[in-house]
Amino acid sequence: MTNLQDQHRKGLINDPIEVYLTVELKRNSKMLTELMLPALALGFGIPFLVGFVATQLWTRMAPAYNFYWGDYKAVWDRKQNVLRTIWVVGILGLVISVLAAGVSRYVWH
Repeated sequence: MTNLQDQHRKGLINDPIEVYLTVELKRNSKMLTELMLPALALGFGIPFLVGFVATQLWTRMAPAYNFYWGDYKAVWDRKQNVLRTIWVVGILGLVISVLAAGVSRYVWH
């Protein structure tokens, strides 16, 4: 802002519309770089990270093929129990959150 004041004192700027446009352009460019870029990075980065982690977990917990005999039966059963627990907790969490949102919307409106 001091740069605009100095230019006005020197007589370089006489048009108030020009000053207003200059201030808006500086404000908009600052807002884009300071606010939008981190939001875009988080908006694209977090889903990719979640997808990568889910893919890695899925390939470890449920491989494409499996040999189910011998000592590996206990290991496979444990993996399946963990996977089943994760699914149940996830689905129940989703159902409970949707129900809670509906109840809170009904109560508060």
